[in-house]
Amino acid sequence: MITTDRLLLRDFRFDDFAAVHRYATDLEVVQYMPWGPNTETDTRDFLDRNIAAAQIEPRVSYGLAVVRAEDGVLVGGIGLDLDRPDGPQASLGYCLAREIWGQGYGPRRPRL
Repeated sequence: MITTDRLLLRDFRFDDFAAVHRYATDLEVVQYMPWGPNTETDTRDFLDRNIAAAQIEPRVSYGLAVVRAEDGVLVGGIGLDLDRPDGPQASLGYCLAREIWGQGYGPRRPRL
């Protein structure tokens, strides 16, 4: 687990379904994502993949829940995927629920 003054980053759990599905079905949240809006099956598959990836050694995929420290509410996800365990390249992505936009948790929304 990674902690800051305002957030906790932890591995996803099966009981995160409702919170993940809430932001993953929001059309405005997923507008610029390469996935979504999610069906219930999509969200279950997402959780299954991330929970399974956390068990693989050496770990190369980190799908982490973004949890607000003040109240423990899951408000998004962040993913870091390494090209290989000792490799110098990785991809990073994140998704935050709309209710926390504009509160200083991430960069401003791009204007297209």
